[in-house]
Amino acid sequence: MLEALFQKAEIGGSSSSSKASATTDSAIAGPSSQGPASLELPIRGSASKQQATPQISSEPTKSQRDTGKGKMPEGAKIRPGEWKTDFRYDNGLQGGSEFECSKGASSITNKAYAKASQQVPGSMPITVVTNYVAVKKLPRTLYVYTVEYGGMVGNDDVQGHAQPQASSSTVPAPPSSLSISPPSRGVMRRSEKRCVFEALKHARPLEGRNDWATDHLTVWSLRPLEDPNTEPHDHQIIPVWDLRFQKPTGRTATLELVKFIFQYKLGFPAGKETHSLLNPPDGQPEDTLGASVHIAALNGLVSKRVTETSTDVIQVGPNKFFLSKGFTSMPHPLRNYLAPLNAHRGYYSSIRPGSEKVLINVSTKAGTFFNPMKVSTFLDSIDDAKYKEYGTDKTKLLIGRTVRICYERVQHDDEFNPNTDGNRRKTIVGFGEFPSKQEFMTESGEMMSVLEYYKDVLKARPVPNDEYRCVNVGSKPRSDSKAADSKATDKGKGKKDDRTGPKELWIPADLLELDPDQPFPRQLSQHDMDKMLKAAQYTPPKTQLLIADEGLKTLGLTQANAPSRLIEIEPGLLQIPGRMLLPPAIAYRGATPQTPSAVPVSGASWFMHDKDGSKAVKFFKTPVGQQEQGVHVLNFCADVDRHLGEAMTNSINLRLQEHGISFRPNQPLGYTNAEKSLGAFQTDGELKDYIDVRSKNSREWPRTQLFLVLLHDTSSDNYARLKRVADQMLGLHTVCLTGSKFTNAYPRKGLFTNLALKFNVKLRGQNHQVSSVTGRNTVPAFAALEKDETIVIGADVSHAPTQMNHCPSVAAVVGSLDGDYANFGGSMRLQASKQEVIEDLADMVKERVIAYTLSHKARQLPRNMIFYRDGVGEDQFDCARTVEIERVKTGFGLARAELSRKQTPAVTVRPGEINLTFIVVGKRHHTRFFPLATDRANTDPTENVKPGLIIDSVITRPTDPKNKDKTFDFFLQSHTALKGTAKSAHYIVLELGTGMTATKIQIITHNFCYNYARAAKGVSYAGPAYYADRLAERGTHYLKGYTTGKEEPEWKWADGEDLKQYQKRVADSIAATPQWNPNPTNPDGHVRKNPWHPSFDKTMFWL
Repeated sequence: MLEALFQKAEIGGSSSSSKASATTDSAIAGPSSQGPASLELPIRGSASKQQATPQISSEPTKSQRDTGKGKMPEGAKIRPGEWKTDFRYDNGLQGGSEFECSKGASSITNKAYAKASQQVPGSMPITVVTNYVAVKKLPRTLYVYTVEYGGMVGNDDVQGHAQPQASSSTVPAPPSSLSISPPSRGVMRRSEKRCVFEALKHARPLEGRNDWATDHLTVWSLRPLEDPNTEPHDHQIIPVWDLRFQKPTGRTATLELVKFIFQYKLGFPAGKETHSLLNPPDGQPEDTLGASVHIAALNGLVSKRVTETSTDVIQVGPNKFFLSKGFTSMPHPLRNYLAPLNAHRGYYSSIRPGSEKVLINVSTKAGTFFNPMKVSTFLDSIDDAKYKEYGTDKTKLLIGRTVRICYERVQHDDEFNPNTDGNRRKTIVGFGEFPSKQEFMTESGEMMSVLEYYKDVLKARPVPNDEYRCVNVGSKPRSDSKAADSKATDKGKGKKDDRTGPKELWIPADLLELDPDQPFPRQLSQHDMDKMLKAAQYTPPKTQLLIADEGLKTLGLTQANAPSRLIEIEPGLLQIPGRMLLPPAIAYRGATPQTPSAVPVSGASWFMHDKDGSKAVKFFKTPVGQQEQGVHVLNFCADVDRHLGEAMTNSINLRLQEHGISFRPNQPLGYTNAEKSLGAFQTDGELKDYIDVRSKNSREWPRTQLFLVLLHDTSSDNYARLKRVADQMLGLHTVCLTGSKFTNAYPRKGLFTNLALKFNVKLRGQNHQVSSVTGRNTVPAFAALEKDETIVIGADVSHAPTQMNHCPSVAAVVGSLDGDYANFGGSMRLQASKQEVIEDLADMVKERVIAYTLSHKARQLPRNMIFYRDGVGEDQFDCARTVEIERVKTGFGLARAELSRKQTPAVTVRPGEINLTFIVVGKRHHTRFFPLATDRANTDPTENVKPGLIIDSVITRPTDPKNKDKTFDFFLQSHTALKGTAKSAHYIVLELGTGMTATKIQIITHNFCYNYARAAKGVSYAGPAYYADRLAERGTHYLKGYTTGKEEPEWKWADGEDLKQYQKRVADSIAATPQWNPNPTNPDGHVRKNPWHPSFDKTMFWL
């Protein structure tokens, strides 16, 4: 009866779900190497299940809605047949394939670009292989059309439809057969649009043509669509009326209208192809995005090659392609349970403007996909503490997913077979009550539960499990969408459709299977992230071979049989020239300040003690004078008993003294056993009160500056609570450590040395000095910057992962305070959700410039500024040039104006603007470098290129003729990858200050990678940008004080307010709450915008 009524709705033209297309990418970058599970998932009881509000009809009364009752359409007949199930994935996907290279395959490379490298003092030339191929054939012109879809006229129950036809560039009245059609919904799903284009291939203007590509929203064509011999005029419209197409379910439907609207023409003139990628389209203004539209068009051509030549490929977005059979299961925490997710191997490709030619960047990619299984099995599998980061109601993970009905449904109409493969597939729109509670109204007006229907009417055996909530795979109940529809109507962005009531279709969860090849759209839990990253770490040779063999074939770039051949490549990965920079010298405190002690650097790292850990180096600078108290250990971990805790407390304090941090002698041991875990504190205030009581009753705590906090586990929520209380409320410097590391048997002196690094930084010390070797002399690496009065600033934005919609982003700026660039102060602001451009950049730069000036003895404004901006995407470079660079200069002007006022002692304020060098630091790229197989001298033990690699030609951006001497980019691999293939940082110089050169910037940046305070090694990108990244991350922990437990902000969307305005108001409102900023005023009474305790302003407390 239940599905019979819905079948009638399907025949009448209501939407039927389809197989979900892969439209989002996983947040991680690697597959798991574990084999797929082969055991049936045990069924757990319902005790741990959380019952959510049922999703049911909005018919007569609220009491009916709340109990899962709903009215069904009249006239349906119940004709039960023989009960038969049809499950395909009882044990998930099986038989995932590992990569096997082609017979005789080798990593072929293209030596055409392996030219001699520029000779630079302190560097050596090198040739490396990179994951780029050169394009040898491009179309000279591409015409760009956008696609608009009209309404759908259900199925072919409308008589007299004309054949699909294209009309002239003016849109005529629709055929009479459609003029009387009822209102219809448009094509919404990507899968439906794909089906529409299958039909468009047989209609004008695409019929018989293979010179075009599409992403179903845009069409790129080598010739005009209307008339190949006539240039289209601006916004020319080519309509296609009455398009009949086959829906993903297999049924036929008719689309009233599809419109192709001409936008612009892209040109790729011979010999200027790579520069043309950066120019605006023909006839468009200069400020129009150039590279983004050109690259999108050419990526569309590459995507067409994939679809023409490859099978069993899952496309996710415009340029990610995963192998349907190239997967591995991500192990479940419990051995006998089926893992809810799979990791699929895949490839990323993108057109890139090289310095000499247009290139294609191809890299390995891994994505997370749902493991196909029964919905009930999935809910059981993911109901584990290791998956708690996915929220308490795991059913939300399945909304929008495609499922397959896994039993033979009774056919109630000769024109509709519900058991065809397409008609079995539905989309989950919600979850209701348990089968015994979820009710629907029969045609006689009686209420029947879903369980009764399957048990007594359909005679289902076994009886559906009543421990899982029913799944709605029909239409979304109006009660769920009423508010949203009303809001859309109020704002003029939508309109309610009152033609028909909702047509829910409730199916028990154990009679539905998740379809394969569906991407998992959420950020992974720590458990899944660890499994993915562990398996994604291919060795560099394997990564290179994967790309050269499987990757290029998957993308169809090596296939000579592609029907269209719109784009062709030169064979082999490119060999390109580069340089190897020598590492800087690292110095610690010597016998006297004038004789620092150097340590050897090997593989971008160095030791801070003897091999046995007995003799430790002295930190370059430690706090002046003796500290009142040493490190106090605060133990929240039950695994560490008092005897061990006190012994370790003594050891950590002794190690700090060995590194040169002195404490007042004969101090009592600082150890407190909290006797409960940090998770036992329910609120920030409860934890604050606990610490307050002990500090008032203890003669040691008031003088303690440093706390080592032992935690039971790595819970992000517990860590965030501790940092909010310590950083924001109490002003206590804390370093966290899990108890397991405290008790492990590996050499603890190395662990204590790492802790000492953090404590010394929090005390405003300097752990080491980066030095340059010139002849026989060693000088501080940043002496020239200090002499030139240069402030160095880093900036980043973090988009907090949270369950709350419209959650603000956190912007952070750090600025140097001393001549060795060892200490940085910070500024932090909230801004609109997902906004990358830093809104309050001018004010934060002002704070950093003032802090720099007042921290120097000369009390002079800086003359020069090097600004490292982390996290700006390629499509935002122009915005960084026109907006952020101006805000930086404005911030400097604001600082100068404020310092011009009376200061004691006086500040020297010079006229003129700051000499700015603005550098974007790119980490989210897909460029990789591999050593030549014969170049063992430049290959490290992990088979990566040794650290110090500089690449500044061939694959870098072409020179901008308008800013030839001001903009350039380079790749720098400054670190040693512990596992997998090393990833270089990409530096793009958007503004070059007077007196700076490319070589100077590269060397300065390389030195800053070795200046990172918290490690005895070179890090993967410049320290100032790294500091800003860590500070922004700390801000996301502060933000949890407000967002935890909230799905929506408490402030409602106001009439007349657009999305950006609303999100900015939310950010400003949260910034004014005590959960974000417990200290809204400074001790002097001035307004305080930074959310941490005022005593932290001059320290790097976030490291």
